[in-house]
Amino acid sequence: MRESARSEVVTTRCCDTPDQPSPPQRVSRSADSITVSYSISTAGLHSCSLVGWNVYVDNGVGGPFTQHHINDGSQLEFTASGLTAGAFYLFKVQAISESGVGAESNVVNISAADPPGSPIGLAVINSTDTAISLSWDMNGVSDGGAKVNYYYIHATGDVYCNSWSGTAQATVFASGGVLNHTVDCTAISGLVGSFSQEYLCLAVSAANIAGASARSDHVKWRCSDKPDTPTTGLSVNRLYSSKTSMRLEWSSPGGLHGAFVRGFEVDYDDGLNGLYTTVKIGSATQRSYTIEGLTTGRMYRIRYRVVTETGSSLSSPVASHLAAGMPSAPSAPTYYNYTVAGTTMTVTWTWS
Repeated sequence: MRESARSEVVTTRCCDTPDQPSPPQRVSRSADSITVSYSISTAGLHSCSLVGWNVYVDNGVGGPFTQHHINDGSQLEFTASGLTAGAFYLFKVQAISESGVGAESNVVNISAADPPGSPIGLAVINSTDTAISLSWDMNGVSDGGAKVNYYYIHATGDVYCNSWSGTAQATVFASGGVLNHTVDCTAISGLVGSFSQEYLCLAVSAANIAGASARSDHVKWRCSDKPDTPTTGLSVNRLYSSKTSMRLEWSSPGGLHGAFVRGFEVDYDDGLNGLYTTVKIGSATQRSYTIEGLTTGRMYRIRYRVVTETGSSLSSPVASHLAAGMPSAPSAPTYYNYTVAGTTMTVTWTWS
């Protein structure tokens, strides 16, 4: 009996196969791709060299895994592409050493999407002494590749709008395209006390399955009603008026609901019950305005509104005033007659 020739030589290291690696970690994602990283400790290789990886990705609907073999132990990232926006994908990995393929990692679930962009156009559409109503827009803003499911409302009582709570004041579900919310100023989550007639800084962020956007640009607003309607109309100071002008005057406004006056709006018609012309006055302290170019003898309808930082009041009652100057002074009186008893005197004068 004769011995055969030797087989081909196989070189191997006497060590265990790799231990279970750490679960894959998300590095980045977009609407159609996900990049993950993975690693294993030196001890987990049992003194063997790391020569490669198996990366497994499912089909995004809980289906079977597809294996991707990486023949380079130093390649510690993998990008799965061609994915469906908004779908969740399962990932797991195996380390490969000189001694063979190791145990599978735990499975992780990662969505193929980015967080949406920040909402735009945040505005106050109304306010009262107890609430502020907001609206915003997502027109032209990226949804990150997945449907926006809800919005977070953020609020702070910091009048400089610098210090924000990490917790949203309210969550608005985006079903039906809701892009508005009313904040209750008397009970705000994370803030102490009522903010009735006080300032609030407000912002909004959007969220999808991938996470929340950054906060939108904020608005600073006083939680107050618009000013009350003036109860009296405008008066005319005839001393400073003429046949073609009127000096209109009004008193200091009340019913401001804690807000600052920003100015006034004065309306006057053409003296023939026509359309009103509006004059905007941007001074909080001004209490008169002279309208010029009037037609002598016409009766003008006049009204005004108070403007504060929260908006304009309703119009005052309409006052009607005649465009006319003060009459000229009569002539000096002259002596005409007196009684015999000396107790009465009659004088005369002329006027034109």
